[in-house]
Amino acid sequence: MNRRLRKILVRGVLIILVILASIYIVFNSSYAQTKITQAIGKYLGNKWNTTVSLDKIHLEPFQRLSIENLYIEDLHKDTLLFASEILINYDRINIRKMKFVLDELKLKGAFFSLKTYEGEEELNLSFIINSFKGDDDQIDTSASLPLRLSVMDLEIVRSHFLFQNQNKIDSSYGMHYSDLDVMNINGLFSDVSMIGDSINFTIESLNASEKCGVELKGIETKGYINGKRFDLSPLHIVMNDSRIDADRLKFSYGEWGNFPDFISKVHMLGEFQLASVSMQDIAYFAPA
Repeated sequence: MNRRLRKILVRGVLIILVILASIYIVFNSSYAQTKITQAIGKYLGNKWNTTVSLDKIHLEPFQRLSIENLYIEDLHKDTLLFASEILINYDRINIRKMKFVLDELKLKGAFFSLKTYEGEEELNLSFIINSFKGDDDQIDTSASLPLRLSVMDLEIVRSHFLFQNQNKIDSSYGMHYSDLDVMNINGLFSDVSMIGDSINFTIESLNASEKCGVELKGIETKGYINGKRFDLSPLHIVMNDSRIDADRLKFSYGEWGNFPDFISKVHMLGEFQLASVSMQDIAYFAPA
């Protein structure tokens, strides 16, 4: 390769690098960030006929995406989702095939409010799910492909989950699966894989508290969950005044709708090594 050709190649590479660096700098400037976040919020707000806003988005092409202060309202103008920070390190994303492979997903300061309002049958999230079903030009629906999501490492920090079916509110003592309010959620998960309504996962650590008084101090397990059963094997759990070490704990319920009638419609199978269970803790799940 002669010196002239070498100089041309070097200059060409430098020009490309300068262009890419300029695009990166402009994209991450405060002016560009403002315009980009406004455009995304407006597009999604119009698509879903609701309010969507975010303060900042940072993208490293083919590698990393971070979003700050994402806010989404439901159709009743109440909060559906707020997250102070969402961090995604991604490997492969194929929207047409509904396939998402993530190396890392981190949710910090998130609040997710999942509700069925009084007199309604669908969850307040349904309008977003239904909007994707209508995107025939974006999603290959001919084969009815289920959502496939894989996350190598998932971290949840100081988050809050609310689930409420306002058609089935029960004010009696104990935990009610149609009216959950789970606070101070901190967890580390790995090897999370979701296909349709089936999820495999490993919980490295998880702690949280529920409004009824249940305090989950720690859990370690590998699990599988779908619309008919929930299987944990093995399981180590510490809550309130109880501790359980089990080779396996399985819940069979036929369908999600049976959970509110836990005593008569949810069947539990346990293979325990060690169990020290407080009667007070049992009362949260099976009140007299």
